[in-house]
Amino acid sequence: HTKTQASEWVHDHVPWGATIATDHSIPLGERNGLAPIFREEYLDFGYLFDHPLAESEKEAYLKERLGGADFLVLSEETPIYFSRAEKTYPAEWRFFDDLFAGRGDFDLVRTIRSRPGIGRWEIGDDAAELSWRFFDHPVVYVFEKRRQ
Repeated sequence: HTKTQASEWVHDHVPWGATIATDHSIPLGERNGLAPIFREEYLDFGYLFDHPLAESEKEAYLKERLGGADFLVLSEETPIYFSRAEKTYPAEWRFFDDLFAGRGDFDLVRTIRSRPGIGRWEIGDDAAELSWRFFDHPVVYVFEKRRQ
């Protein structure tokens, strides 16, 4: 499963003591039975969904949660959701648009993807109904904070 692969990659490549911001959909460290070698900062996108916050409050929340993070680990569900809801969630849309365009504070360092297949043949499922990928093998992105 890609989330387990992401957890293992993070455990093997992220320096001890680093702070990782995550939406908790990925079982990092202790939640995957691995040694607790880094600190997790919970990035609660449900909070942004469920509370009638001003755009400036949402931007402040994201900035505060990511301020001390060295890495950001996300599964594709949340960015895809917000990419389709620009008018409803403009602050979140801008955050993800900037993040994936390289305009934010983080650089993409790893994409973990798995496609179904038979033997050595892979079946491209990028156009498949999203719940197929989300529950079975979502793409996971690892970003590292850009050094100043």
